[in-house]
Amino acid sequence: MSIHILPSYVIKQIAAGQIVERPASVVKELIENSLDAGATRICIDIELGGIKCIRVLDNACGISKSDLKLVLTSYATSKITSLDDLTTINTLGFRGEALASISSVSRITVTSRTAKQNNGWQLYAEKGDVEIINLKPAAHPCGTTVEVIDLFYNTPARKKFLRTARTEFTVIDEIVRQISLAYFKVGISLTHNGQIKRQYHINNKNLTSEKRLSNILGYNFINHAIPINNHKNNIYLNGWFINPNFAYKTSSVQYFYVNHRIVYNRLINNAIRQVVQTIFGVNQPFAYILFLKIDLDQIDINVCPSKKEIRFYQSRLVHDFIYESLITAIYSKNIEKSYFASTKSLINHDNIKEINTYRQYGNHEYAKCHNFLDYEDNKNIPIIPTEISTDLSQSLPTIYKSKFGNILKIISFSFALIEKSNNLMLLSLPVANVILIQQHLQSIKDKLKSQPLLIPSRITLNPLKLQIIKKHFELLLKIGITCNFESNTLIILSVPMILKTKKIQVLIAALLNYFCENDNKILSINNLIQFIVEYLKNDTPSEWKEQQALLLLIELEKYCPNVIESPPASLLQIINIEKILKKLQNENF
Repeated sequence: MSIHILPSYVIKQIAAGQIVERPASVVKELIENSLDAGATRICIDIELGGIKCIRVLDNACGISKSDLKLVLTSYATSKITSLDDLTTINTLGFRGEALASISSVSRITVTSRTAKQNNGWQLYAEKGDVEIINLKPAAHPCGTTVEVIDLFYNTPARKKFLRTARTEFTVIDEIVRQISLAYFKVGISLTHNGQIKRQYHINNKNLTSEKRLSNILGYNFINHAIPINNHKNNIYLNGWFINPNFAYKTSSVQYFYVNHRIVYNRLINNAIRQVVQTIFGVNQPFAYILFLKIDLDQIDINVCPSKKEIRFYQSRLVHDFIYESLITAIYSKNIEKSYFASTKSLINHDNIKEINTYRQYGNHEYAKCHNFLDYEDNKNIPIIPTEISTDLSQSLPTIYKSKFGNILKIISFSFALIEKSNNLMLLSLPVANVILIQQHLQSIKDKLKSQPLLIPSRITLNPLKLQIIKKHFELLLKIGITCNFESNTLIILSVPMILKTKKIQVLIAALLNYFCENDNKILSINNLIQFIVEYLKNDTPSEWKEQQALLLLIELEKYCPNVIESPPASLLQIINIEKILKKLQNENF
C-alpha cells in the first residue's frame, strides 16, 4: 500500500482517542474551559451517564461571533501564541484540541454571548466536519453553553467499551469532585437525569473552606484533618492530611494539586508514603488533599496528551519540601505515633449529610504511565528522604511528646532539653545518633531489608576503582548496598535504612578509599560496619535543629526500645533542680 495522507476527520478521531476516553473526559475538558474563561458558576447536566447528553453552562466571559467560528478547529486557542508560552502555562488547557476532538465523535452545539454583544450565537457541528457548521443567532446570557449529544455515535468500536450509565456517572461525579476541591470560589452543580446530585456552593464569608470541604467529602474527613501550611523560597504547600487510624473510610481521597491542576506523580506519592511509613508504619491507609504552588517555569505540564502527569525541573527539592512539610505539620499538632488527638467538629452534623466517597478514578490507568518523569538531569541524585533542612522558614514548635518526654529547646547545638514528669533532663543528640547507627548496622547483620532508591544513583569510576568495588561486591551486599555494573558505571540500587539521608556518592567515595587502603587485607562485615559507624559519626550535624532532633527521637523509639527503658548516662542526664534551688536560696540569704 502506498503512503497517503489521512482524511481530516480520521485525524481528528485519532486525536480524540487520546483525549476523549469516556464521558468523564468530555466533562473534564468542558469544565476546564469554563474555569480558564473565568467562570464563577458552572452547571453540569448529564443524561444517561453522559452517553446520551452532556451539557455544561457557565457564566464566564463568553466567545465572540468571530471566535466562535474557530472553536472547533484543531489547535485553535487563545491561551498561547508562541513556543515560549509553553514554559509559563497558567491555564488548565492550552493546546486547542479538546472541542475539535469532542466534535469528531459526537454531535456538538456551542452557544455563547459576550458582554459586548446584544445577542448570543449558536454553532452546531458533527463528526468534526467544519464544512457543515450551522452558525445562527440565539438568546443566551453572558457565558457559554456546550452541549454534547450521542457520544461515540459514529465510532461504535469505542462506544462498546463504555460501562453502564450508572458507572459512567460515578466517574463523572468523581471528576467534578476533584475539580470542586481545587476551586472553592467557584459554585458547581451536577444534575443527572433531571435530579440534582451535587451542589457545591461558592466559598465566601458565610461558607468557610472547612465547610465547603465537608460538603464535598463529609464531616468525618474534616473532623480528623490536620491542616498543612508551609512555604520555602517560592514553593507553597497547604491542604489537609488525615491520620491513617481514621482513614479507612476516606483512603480513596488522595488528591494532589499543582497550581490548581490535579496531578499523578510517583515522586509526590513517594514522599507522602515515606512520611506515613516513618510515623505510622507500613501498609497504613491514609488520605490527603494537598495543594502545591510553584513557579510556572519550574514545571512542565506538556508531558502527555491527557495532561495527567507533570514534570518538576527540581524534583529532589520538591520531594524533600513535601516530606518536611508533612512531618512538621503532623508533629505540630502534638500527635503521638499511635493516635491523633480528636478535633472539635467544624460543622453542624445535623445540617449536612456525609457524602459517599468513590474509588479514585483512573489509578490503574495512571499506574501504567510510570515512565513520564525525565530524570536525565537528576539521575545521579537518589530521591529518598534527606535530612530535615536547617533553613525552614519557621522552626518547628517544640511539641513532640516522645517517650523521653517533651522537647523544650536545643541547648549548645547538641543537647535537647527535655521535660518529663516535672523533671528536666538533657539528652545528647550526637550520642543518640551513634546509638541509632549501631543498632541499624547490627540489624543489617541480621539481614534487615535495605531501602530501595526511587532513582538509582549512577557513579562513573575508572577501571581500577571499578575492579576494587567488584572485588568487595559480596561484602557490600551483606550490609544492604545492592548495585549493578554497566560499562564503567556503578549503579546503586538500594542502601541500608541508616544511610537513607546520606549523600550516597560521597559515602561510596569514602568506601573506595577504605578498600584501597586495605586492599591487601581480608575484610569482614564487622570491619565494614566499624568503618561506617566512624564515618557516620563524623557526618552528624554540627548544629542540631528541633526538626532533626524530632526525627532522631522518632527513630530511636522505633528501633532502640531498650535505650528508652534504661538510657545510658552518656545519653541522658537528669538536671537536679532541687540542688540548684537550694544553692540559689543559699546565695540569696
